[in-house]
Amino acid sequence: MDRHIELRCRTEQDEDGEEAGEDVTRDDSWNYAEILWNGIQAKAVTAAFEQLSYKEQWYLEKRNAICMTCGRVSPLSAQSTFEDLAVDFEGTTASGAERFYRRTLDRLRLELLESGVIHTVTLKQTESRKKNKKIAAAVYLYQADSDGEWGEIRFDFESGTAEIVKLADWDTVKSNIFAKTAIRFVQGLPEARLLNSVVVPFEMDVPERPLPLTKAAKESNGNSSHTISLRQTERWKTGETITAAVYEYLVDNDGEWGELRFDFENSTAEIVKLADWDTVKSNIFAKTAIRFVQRLPEARLLKSVAVPF
Repeated sequence: MDRHIELRCRTEQDEDGEEAGEDVTRDDSWNYAEILWNGIQAKAVTAAFEQLSYKEQWYLEKRNAICMTCGRVSPLSAQSTFEDLAVDFEGTTASGAERFYRRTLDRLRLELLESGVIHTVTLKQTESRKKNKKIAAAVYLYQADSDGEWGEIRFDFESGTAEIVKLADWDTVKSNIFAKTAIRFVQGLPEARLLNSVVVPFEMDVPERPLPLTKAAKESNGNSSHTISLRQTERWKTGETITAAVYEYLVDNDGEWGELRFDFENSTAEIVKLADWDTVKSNIFAKTAIRFVQRLPEARLLKSVAVPF
């Protein structure tokens, strides 16, 4: 099962580094058939597919030579051309069929983004420098999951190195998984196909380490994508009432712990240190941890817990 869904929109440079216009051909970039029937993710992909119209579903299945109902993947020779699609749906041309197919891919990609099945890195080149008619260096802006402020990456192709100048919103603090995905993609391109812009879909691997044996973790039943581990390290009382506490938090059972300070009298919380794998600007894991702790009644303020979400 090696069929790939074609999700990349891109603009290429010619050999002189000039923009050659939008390339309507797209590279196979994401293993479509494999993810369709990959455990829990199959449900999310099916749900996203069902949000499409009958015509959109039909175009995807015919163009990718795959059956969403039974999971059958046919040989590439069975793949419908855009001319075939135009004939089957009268009233359109091959170019019209291709445009509709591309729009359908974009819609499916957005549905999958919202479900968390895939993530995307959007790249756009802002500078390039040549040496002896070869591209020696370039600067790319990158955006995580089509949202937030752009980060910046500088590439030195002569030395084979790359520098993350600025992290994008939603990238992870220490692992920089979006930036590193972008770097691997650009460095893997031949010079003649160095892209001006591209959307790169990828699956974010979650470290496979055992979850703490807490009731919260057990009750997740595998339906949660992430976990936050919390452990209380300090607390203060006024009389018999807990007025403040310090919690450390860990993202997906991996990396260094972050720190949160709670003032229960004023109902406030401070992020003292972000955990590894938390997101740079949105701090989604820290904020989820804060909401969880602040909703607990004082009598049930936990010493340690794993929070699935």
